[in-house]
Amino acid sequence: MSAEEKRGLYVVGRESVVEARRMLGFDPQADVFLVGRGLLLPVNMFSNRKIYALREEAEAIGVGDKVGEGLELVDAATMIDILLQHQIYNFS
Repeated sequence: MSAEEKRGLYVVGRESVVEARRMLGFDPQADVFLVGRGLLLPVNMFSNRKIYALREEAEAIGVGDKVGEGLELVDAATMIDILLQHQIYNFS
């Protein structure tokens, strides 16, 4: 799969959510990967998208069992697979 065929994946931290949401408006097919304090954001900010986060990071900041519906927690190996399947836009 070439870069032109890959879906976008926006890596979003809490500090960059405004810029990321603005850019997501131009890319309705993109997915979101929350990092750091971005895990504290309400997932409905990114409606109609696949939303991922690293399970280990969620557990480390104490939200592992409190994540919102629609947020998929993944392990490190799955995260690598997701990153390789997407065109990455880093807003973290």
